[in-house]
Amino acid sequence: MAAPGGAPDAAPGVTSDPVSDLTTFGAERVPVVMAGGGWRTWHGWMLRVLLGLAVGGTLAIVMAGAVGVGMWSVAGVSMLAVGIGTVLVPGTVLPLLLLLGVVLYRLAASGPVLGASLAALLALVALIHHAAGLAAVIPLRSECEWAALRPALVRYAVAVGVSELVYLAAVAAA
Repeated sequence: MAAPGGAPDAAPGVTSDPVSDLTTFGAERVPVVMAGGGWRTWHGWMLRVLLGLAVGGTLAIVMAGAVGVGMWSVAGVSMLAVGIGTVLVPGTVLPLLLLLGVVLYRLAASGPVLGASLAALLALVALIHHAAGLAAVIPLRSECEWAALRPALVRYAVAVGVSELVYLAAVAAA
């Protein structure tokens, strides 16, 4: 029997189902980046773990620095909720809200402006930005090869390298 478009049937044993090349994530169909397996692959859930570690580290640094704002205050609970939401649904506005909250917390922090925590935050904020962007487009249950992630890793390294050099120049000038 011919398909609705008039195309002939596939040969026996060959599936012509376009869904076989796609994975379902929720209600939407997302293409999978095919991988060879083994140590050369990066699983989609690993990006969420990396994003969770970056969010946790960032919130630990920022909340410890803001002495006047308690962790269980409205602002602290809001930041925790936005951080958890960033890890669970990185394709929304939540990563942006988290990064804006980090900036506000950093402005509220007492102590030296150019401390060691700022150097760590520069790397972690860029990591949140890049990992959330990748986790938003790579499905949770997919695999991709390291070569597909290489451009993002290079962009991250350049962004962190430049920002850390500017930070070191500011520390030297101060």
